[in-house]
Amino acid sequence: MNNTVHVELEGLFLLYYKEWYFLSYSYLKDREEAEEIVQDVCAKILVRNSTEKILNLKSYVIIAIKNSCLKKLKKQQKLVSLTEIDVDCLLSDEDTSVLDDKIFLIHKALEQLPQPSKDIFIRCVIEGEKYQFVAESMNISINTVKYHIKSAYKKMRIEMIGISFLLLFLLKNIWKQ
Repeated sequence: MNNTVHVELEGLFLLYYKEWYFLSYSYLKDREEAEEIVQDVCAKILVRNSTEKILNLKSYVIIAIKNSCLKKLKKQQKLVSLTEIDVDCLLSDEDTSVLDDKIFLIHKALEQLPQPSKDIFIRCVIEGEKYQFVAESMNISINTVKYHIKSAYKKMRIEMIGISFLLLFLLKNIWKQ
C-alpha cells in the first residue's frame, strides 16, 4: 500500500467523514449502515493491492460510497421481495419439515468443506462478492478462487445428493442468522 495514499486518506477521512456519512445516510436511512459503508470503503482502499494510482482520492471515495450504498439497497430489495412471500402459507407442516432437513444438510455440507474453499465459497456465492475482489483481498490468483469454488460445488454435490441447488438461495438468508 502506498504510504502517501494512506496519509491522504486519513486526512480526508478526518476532514470529510461527516459529509461522507450524510451521503451514505441519504441513501440508506440507517445510521449504523451509513457508518459501516463509510468505514468499509475507506478500509477497502487501505488494503487494496492495486498498483494504479488514484488521481482524485476524495472523488473516488464519494463514488465508492455511492456505489456501495446502491449495491446494499439492491441486495435489500431482493431480500424484501423474497421475504414478502409467506412461505408458511404455501407449505404444509410436512413440507416445512422436509425443507428444514434440506437446509440442515446444506449447512452440514458447507461445514465439511476445507477452510479455504469454505471461506471463498461463502464470500463469492453466498455473500455475492466478485471473484477479483476476493482474490485480491486473500492475495491469491483469480484462478485459485475459481478452483476453490468449483471444488466446493463438487464436494457439496456429493454430500447433497437429491437436494436441488436452488435451495442454496435459502442459505443466503439463513447463513446470516
